[in-house]
Amino acid sequence: MSVAYNNAFSKSVQALVESAKDPSSEVRDHINGALLSMAQKNFGSVLNVICQFLTNNKVGNTPTHQRVTLLRSIRRISQEYDDQVSDKLMLELVTVCYADMTHTIDINSEWQQAACQTAAELCCINPGACVPYLINQIPGTTLPHYFIVSALSQAADSRPIRFIPYMKECLSKFMPILGMAKQDIIRCVTANALASFAEAIFQLYALPELSPRSQPAAKAKADDYYDGMYTALSLLVNDWSGTKELRARNAVCMAMGKLSCVVHAERLSERLPQLVKLLCTAVRKEKPSDVRDTLKGMTFLIQAGMDKLPTQLEIHLPELFGAVFHQIVVYNGLGTTQQTELLKNHQELMLSVEAMALGSTQTVLSFIQAQLDVKFGSKDVTTRCAALGIIRHLVQRQHLDACLAPLKNNVVAVVRTCLEDTDYRMQKTVVQTIMSMGAAVTNNFLACDGADVLVQYVVVHSAHGPHTIHEWKLKNKKLDDAGQPGPGDLRHLATSVLSLFNTTLPNLDTVMWPFVLEMIGLMPTKPDIYYTFPTITNIICSVSKRLGNTHDFYFDFDRVVNVPKPEALIATFCVMMSQPQHLGVEVTMQIVKAMECISPLLDEPMKRGSDGSTPIGSLWLGTLPEIRNYLTSEEFKQDDYEEACHNLLKKTAQARKEEIWVQAIATQFGNQLGMWTPSNIPADFVKERHDFKRVALSMFGLAVSRTNLKTFVTDNLNLLAEATDHNNEAQRMGTSRALGAIATVHTDVVLDKVGKIAKPPRSGGGGGGFFGSKKPEAGPDKDFGELSRATALLGYGNIAKKANQGLFTSRFETHVVPMFLEMVQTAKQPAVKIAALNCQNMLGTSLRKCPDFNFVSKASVMNACIQQMLVEPTQYAMNDATAYQLLYCGYTALIPTAHLKPLCDDELLKSLRQCIAAGICKVCDPLLSTISRMLPLSSSRERVPLCTCVRRFLLLLNAYAR
Repeated sequence: MSVAYNNAFSKSVQALVESAKDPSSEVRDHINGALLSMAQKNFGSVLNVICQFLTNNKVGNTPTHQRVTLLRSIRRISQEYDDQVSDKLMLELVTVCYADMTHTIDINSEWQQAACQTAAELCCINPGACVPYLINQIPGTTLPHYFIVSALSQAADSRPIRFIPYMKECLSKFMPILGMAKQDIIRCVTANALASFAEAIFQLYALPELSPRSQPAAKAKADDYYDGMYTALSLLVNDWSGTKELRARNAVCMAMGKLSCVVHAERLSERLPQLVKLLCTAVRKEKPSDVRDTLKGMTFLIQAGMDKLPTQLEIHLPELFGAVFHQIVVYNGLGTTQQTELLKNHQELMLSVEAMALGSTQTVLSFIQAQLDVKFGSKDVTTRCAALGIIRHLVQRQHLDACLAPLKNNVVAVVRTCLEDTDYRMQKTVVQTIMSMGAAVTNNFLACDGADVLVQYVVVHSAHGPHTIHEWKLKNKKLDDAGQPGPGDLRHLATSVLSLFNTTLPNLDTVMWPFVLEMIGLMPTKPDIYYTFPTITNIICSVSKRLGNTHDFYFDFDRVVNVPKPEALIATFCVMMSQPQHLGVEVTMQIVKAMECISPLLDEPMKRGSDGSTPIGSLWLGTLPEIRNYLTSEEFKQDDYEEACHNLLKKTAQARKEEIWVQAIATQFGNQLGMWTPSNIPADFVKERHDFKRVALSMFGLAVSRTNLKTFVTDNLNLLAEATDHNNEAQRMGTSRALGAIATVHTDVVLDKVGKIAKPPRSGGGGGGFFGSKKPEAGPDKDFGELSRATALLGYGNIAKKANQGLFTSRFETHVVPMFLEMVQTAKQPAVKIAALNCQNMLGTSLRKCPDFNFVSKASVMNACIQQMLVEPTQYAMNDATAYQLLYCGYTALIPTAHLKPLCDDELLKSLRQCIAAGICKVCDPLLSTISRMLPLSSSRERVPLCTCVRRFLLLLNAYAR
């Protein structure tokens, strides 16, 4: 470059340097950036100009903020160009920094602190030029300036390997004057320096840094410094350990711990009891915000003891662990904000625990187990969470894998002791710990014996239902407002953990499979598993995809006894897949995909015969894709979809052509009926589950209908009646459809059972006294209440649709009509009346298919129906909408019945005319203004069905008149 260019460049830099006295911090930051940019052209020239400016302009002649800006520029440029800066220039720069940082005795000046930091950085970059200069500034008979000690301390702490070659010279100046330090602030900085020197020596055997300037450290030996370090340790223990000022006290504690690493084992043995006592006392009494440096010292002391005196330190481990554990408990008791602020302190606590665990893992586990013991352990939730949190941390540390490997079963056992805790804070910690155990790839804790209970724990807590969450929030509003974890938080966490196990931890595939199927088997005893069923099916799809057709995928159901049998899986999945209206199409698609994944298992391949046939697997793999396609088609209808689900079950039951197989499926449906609408869930939260119960009841009947064993049918008919909530319309519909399905083969048995269900409710007990009292009936002749008659009536209608017509018509007048008339004439509940009319509609429609059938009781039945239609809206506490519904159902029932033989006589025609007249005059007129209140007619647009019924009814009357 030309001389003119260099002069112009220097002037530009000088202009920027002069501008750094601007009072605006924003402008000074821009100047700093500009100097760094110009250094890219010629960093030496920039540093020279700054150095000359600071040297020529004394402190009194320049603003301190200008000097701070320039000192920071020196540091940034030196960091950027490191080894390229010449030794001469480095010496000039450190001289400038020394002059600035020692200008006054003020240690809080931003300007002097900036000079100290820059000097320390220069020592790190070029220790050969800078460190000896600073060491030479230490007087032999008096204490050095605060910032000289601080700069050397920072340099040793930042680049210990580069500092080592100058350690002897530094200590030779330092050690003689240690006893002169009486002020706390001097003791603080000196203790920090000793700690940095000790840590540098401790790391002496680490790999040298790549810089050529670090090579001289390879010639040094740690033993060369042990005697000098012991002298300093003795001074700290004997004289400085009683320091009262907080920063000095913490610095001394940290220094004692680090110095213990660089003394001979014999010397450390003499001081160990005293050091343990001092550090444990300091850790216990410090506030969580002030304990970090003291903890660093304890960590180094534990490391030194484990390396040099493991047997002697073993005696002191309970005391050491107790002090650290005390601070961990305190930390766990803080709020979330405070914990975030003190996160580094907590990390230092865990480093101390790691050091103890690295030396004596069994001792640490024993202490934790004592805290968590059910009988003798701590009852405080915070303490228990803290103890379990330690395990969570230890299993995550890869350098502890070898120590924990022989104790994996112990770790699992310790966590299992916490599974009975009812506090949600503890439950949350347990789930987090299980997550960490699952993430431990090397030890794979969840593959240990008994660890399946831990995975089950996560699944169960991912299934907290909305009723549980709502109830907890109502009872614990203050805790909820304060951010305490509840069942909702636990459910979200557990679901996330299961997702993590499924997606990012493939080493858990053999743990999750076939265990995930066991969770489905828990549904009868833990009905809330229903809420996590989508997560379970997602795991099934993912794991089965990864395992594919490997040996790990297939298993023997007889050996894996906790996995539900194929018939139980079929019963659960067929019901769960039937309700996309409640679960959503996406979740239902996932369930259907899971069914495809498990279909190869349903033929129990481990027992497969020589022919290798897979009737169920082939059936499902051929049918389920069609069902999936229909789910997403525009022609989708819920009723048609449910019919497809029933057809799948029907074909599945017939696939093996074995009576025992059909009975096994029916038995599983019966065993699972109670889980769809569990009694412990409030009614407001179980509405959608009644539809699942409806389908389960219907499919139960379908499965029973496939068997030929009469006693089996009779027993399951009793179960069907017992399991039905006759007060619920959906369940009545499901049971009536089940009765119709069973009647296709066992008509007489079903008619007999329906007659028992329809028996009139008891009016009360007998006479008074002992002999007059009577217990309610139980068993097959149990009284199910008045609404069970609605179930029976709908059952008669479905029997007429499904049963053999010849057989049914032969029993109709003797078995059905008397019961029908008795129930209709004594009906009080609107639901029973509506069921009677719907029953007659199904009966009339079915009997019209028998052209030769002569309905002897036609007039009696039609008159009974007409009487229900003419009930005033206020009668039996019915609202207007119920009266309109009765009218609508009555018209639809009378139309097919009127067409049956024999023809209606004059008296019956008169009743029909009265019915239509009364209906039009008394009901249809107000209907025009109140149409929106009707249950089946929700808007004026829906007026057509009723009008059509009236029109058809009038045409029927005209036909009879002609």
